[in-house]
Amino acid sequence: MTHILKLGLPLPPTTNHSHYGAGGGYRRNSRTKQYHATVTQLVTDAWYQTPQIRDIIPIYDLVEVVVYVKLPDNRKRDISNLEKQLLDALTRAEVWNDDQQVKRLCLTDISTTDTTVAPGCYVEIRPIEKGASAHWTTIFKERQISAGSISIKSLWKPTS
Repeated sequence: MTHILKLGLPLPPTTNHSHYGAGGGYRRNSRTKQYHATVTQLVTDAWYQTPQIRDIIPIYDLVEVVVYVKLPDNRKRDISNLEKQLLDALTRAEVWNDDQQVKRLCLTDISTTDTTVAPGCYVEIRPIEKGASAHWTTIFKERQISAGSISIKSLWKPTS
C-alpha cells in the first residue's frame, strides 16, 4: 500500500539569511533554529495524535516531494530559496533519515492561483516507484543527453 504523507507547514526562512559565519564555519541563525523547532513540534504532535502517521514516519525509502508554496504578499521572491530550509527541517524532525532520500522535488508557487489558501508550504511526500530511475535512464539514453550537454530539441517539442 502506498502512503502519501501530507503536511501543512509554515513558510521557511529564505536560505539567503539562514546562516551566519562564526569561527571559520557557519551556524544557523535564530530564525532558522525556530523554524526547525516549529516543524519538529508539528510533526511530533501529528505523530502522537494520528496513529496512521506512525506507520509512515520515519520514511526509509526514496521519495519524491511536491511542495505548493503560498506566499503571504506580492513581494518578489525566489521560491527555490525555500527548499533547503524545508528539507533540512523535515530531516531534523526525523520524517526521513536524510534528505538524500529525496530524489525528485517539485516546487510550485500557488500565490496567484489560489486565494483561498493561507500562506505556507503544503508538502506531499510519496515513495518513488521501484524502477522509476530505470525509466529515466532509458529516456536519457534514447535522447542522447549527457552531463554537460544542452539539447533543447531533444527535450521540448513545440506544441501546435
